[in-house]
Amino acid sequence: MPDRTPVLLDHGYDEAKKPSEWTATDYGSAAEFRGGQVLTQDMAPGQFTKPIEWRCAFGHAFDASPRLVLTAGHWCPACLADPASYSDQAARNPFLAQLIQAAEQPVHTAAASASAAGPSQPKP
Repeated sequence: MPDRTPVLLDHGYDEAKKPSEWTATDYGSAAEFRGGQVLTQDMAPGQFTKPIEWRCAFGHAFDASPRLVLTAGHWCPACLADPASYSDQAARNPFLAQLIQAAEQPVHTAAASASAAGPSQPKP
């Protein structure tokens, strides 16, 4: 059985803010935490569903809404399509690095716990 302890992730921006309060600063902070940047210059606060342009650490430009990036965790589609390079991406992308670290945590199962306890004793 998987460990049901929640793992809280850092998303690189003030998550206490409502989406209607997000600004270009929040978008920039989230992008920097992913090793990238926001390319769109003209953004009105509260327009979190309108796609804007971003660039990842590897230079790929892509369009995504702030809501898609900040709340759904999406990022560069070109990088996502290359799972073999995730460890290289994580070196530049702290958001991805914490996902990989969380995924590498050992899974706790009843069988694993019993195995770790050693051989079972015969019942009398």
